[in-house]
Amino acid sequence: MWSELLVGYPPALGYFSDCPPVLDLLAWCGLPLVTYLDSPRTADALPPARHLADVVDAVFTVREPFESASKTTVLDWLKDPAVGDRLQGGFFAAHSDEAARQLSAAYELWTVCARK
Repeated sequence: MWSELLVGYPPALGYFSDCPPVLDLLAWCGLPLVTYLDSPRTADALPPARHLADVVDAVFTVREPFESASKTTVLDWLKDPAVGDRLQGGFFAAHSDEAARQLSAAYELWTVCARK
């Protein structure tokens, strides 16, 4: 399910419209979130970068998609400078204004919130 989610943006998985609910499900199943989080950070395609931007947005804005235990894991993971590198790389690879705006906003949010 996770790899299918990352193939396109937005995903075509029915109930799962973006990464946060899938991360909640993975945490609920007791699966190691970091293993799954690493895949959009290391993938060299635009859809995974946009999903990563969704995670940044979900964690650092008012929305509350994560259970408290998984949110702590995700917050710790987001501190990695490679997350910012991936968001910035996705921005430069974006082929649409919408994708560029999303990735730019996520990068700015990440810069302010994750690098404290």
